[in-house]
Amino acid sequence: MLTIGMIVLNEAEFIVKNLTQHYAWADRIVIVEGADRRYPGDRVSTLGLSTDGTADLIRGFPDPWNKITLIRHGWAADKCELRNRYLEHAKSGVLAVLDADEFYCEPHQRLIVDRILDEGPINGIRSFAFPHLHLWQPVGADWPLASRFIVGSYADVPHNRFYWWDDSIGARYVTNHNEPELPDGTLLCEMGRRAWVLKPRPAADLFVCDAPHSIHYGFCKSFPNMRDKTDYYLARGEASTRPETSEFRAAWFRGPLPRGCKVLPYAGPLPECFGGCP
Repeated sequence: MLTIGMIVLNEAEFIVKNLTQHYAWADRIVIVEGADRRYPGDRVSTLGLSTDGTADLIRGFPDPWNKITLIRHGWAADKCELRNRYLEHAKSGVLAVLDADEFYCEPHQRLIVDRILDEGPINGIRSFAFPHLHLWQPVGADWPLASRFIVGSYADVPHNRFYWWDDSIGARYVTNHNEPELPDGTLLCEMGRRAWVLKPRPAADLFVCDAPHSIHYGFCKSFPNMRDKTDYYLARGEASTRPETSEFRAAWFRGPLPRGCKVLPYAGPLPECFGGCP
């Protein structure tokens, strides 16, 4: 059983492509629509829901196997509250936590499940962090969407997105919306974690990876979408709690790049829903 859990808000740019890319992979897709109470209120409905038609796109997506569950939660105290809604539907097996702008190519989908099944049940590893390849904003409107990517600093950090899930142990998001924890406060990643990173290829401005990875389109979003998300994270105090990510977002608008970062041309594979090539 592979369950995809996702929280969304104003994700019309990528949600249909995301479902197209991952529908066959998943046994269940649970999408929670809602907003943290600190999100800019003028860019959300009075109920704390999307204003760009995200829910209509999800409901209109072909679902012959009844895999998709849409929960319109609305306003929430924080992201933990939203994430716990998809955990209500997660079954024992593989839990994949996706954002609407994160994509896994089909060969990588199979490899991810294989690696989790190799290490989760046998070695007791609960948390798996595969690398993200972060595409960077195109130079101009006539540039391909996936023409550049960024490396260094925050871009090199692998995020826990996959779990060998046991729905009987009572794990929930409590203090960190990026990491579920047990009732006694133990984070799942503290029970065993495997992480992979992007590795540089010598003498070339290309980066290769020794593991399956996601292709992240979050920094290719429209200006209004990036502005809203940045304002939200600033309201949440990210500038003091996670300065490296705050610098990263600031660079998107005005530069310069954070120390140690560089933007490189990208000519690698793309998700099949984007045609599979740049």
